[in-house]
Amino acid sequence: MEKRAESFDVCIVCALYEEAEAVLNEFSTRCNVSFLKAFSGMDRYEYRYTSIVNNRGEPLTVLVTWLSESGPIQTGLDLKPFLHEFRPRFVAMTGFCAGYKKKVKWGDLVVAQYAYFYEAGKVIRESEGLSRHLQEMKAAASTSQVLHYARGFNGWKEPVKKMKSDRLKRQLKETEEPRCVIAPMASGMAVRQDDPFPWLREHYDRNTVGLDMEAATFYQALRAVSHIHGLVVKGVCDHADMNKKDTYHDYAARASAVYLLSFIQEYVTDSTMPRRDVPPPSSRAGPSGVWNVPPRNPHFTGRDELLDRLEEYLAPAAHDEQRMPQRVALTQPQAITGLGGIGKTQLAVEYAYRSREQGRYTHTLWINAASEETIIASFVELAAEVLPASVMHSE
Repeated sequence: MEKRAESFDVCIVCALYEEAEAVLNEFSTRCNVSFLKAFSGMDRYEYRYTSIVNNRGEPLTVLVTWLSESGPIQTGLDLKPFLHEFRPRFVAMTGFCAGYKKKVKWGDLVVAQYAYFYEAGKVIRESEGLSRHLQEMKAAASTSQVLHYARGFNGWKEPVKKMKSDRLKRQLKETEEPRCVIAPMASGMAVRQDDPFPWLREHYDRNTVGLDMEAATFYQALRAVSHIHGLVVKGVCDHADMNKKDTYHDYAARASAVYLLSFIQEYVTDSTMPRRDVPPPSSRAGPSGVWNVPPRNPHFTGRDELLDRLEEYLAPAAHDEQRMPQRVALTQPQAITGLGGIGKTQLAVEYAYRSREQGRYTHTLWINAASEETIIASFVELAAEVLPASVMHSE
């Protein structure tokens, strides 16, 4: 049987390594995690990966990579193999971009509502011998759900505000507080220093606020692969004019990384973005059983001693002469204890998947006990799985 490729919950793609480095640094510091290095199976491109926890306490595996070369063409060539190989449920592009100076300042954030190629269309020669560009705008966008979430999302404000205050080494004035604009973004092949925004807004979309090289291809690639949510968020590092400098590159990349981390922890959950490739039930005889365990960490390693102890406590070796397992009544619940962040949830998830592979249990029920609300919600979801529809809908 062909070995199934690893999958990730979140895939973050950056045009440049310095943008990816900002993501790696912010995620590592704020989530207290370390990234490991690996290479894709298709192109052998390098990526980094780790596991974080969202605001519901659910584990999320995260992959971070960067393009082999910036620009719209390489974006399509590099991105689609990653999507097919790792099958993420959420994909994001982050980094820095140019912004329209009448709408955004350096350091502000632009979330791409949709993106288009401003160079698309046809160039004709008129009777006077002059060339004229007949514009054609084919736009691509994220899913309606993600854009809906982004419009109501404010979790980025405090961490980005603090980061800007730390950068300036003082409290921010009201006019200096960071802003986030959800608006169209234009993509092209060239780095612009001629302030193209007035022309873009007149001939394409009057609401265009951002300019980059990759966003349009990014959204088009997502559209070609079904059931994947995605978002482009970038920090403004210049206004595409003669005042272009590199001084805001690092801050803009970090600000967009912080926004993305906050968004992921808030909205990439089992209920808002459920996996569509949950492993099928065990092939053992008998009923298919109930299974609602969170996605497995594909990079789980070690902890064999703890897993063996769990197996000893939860599945004692009761065998008859034919070595057939006997039913065992468990009267004492077991608990995995320890400080926050040491991997208790990961250990429990791994044990559940290994037990499933061995056909040990008919049903495996997962309760999110992060709060009273999540406990109640988990029981409601389980009731929908276990009880017949006639019972659920009876008065």
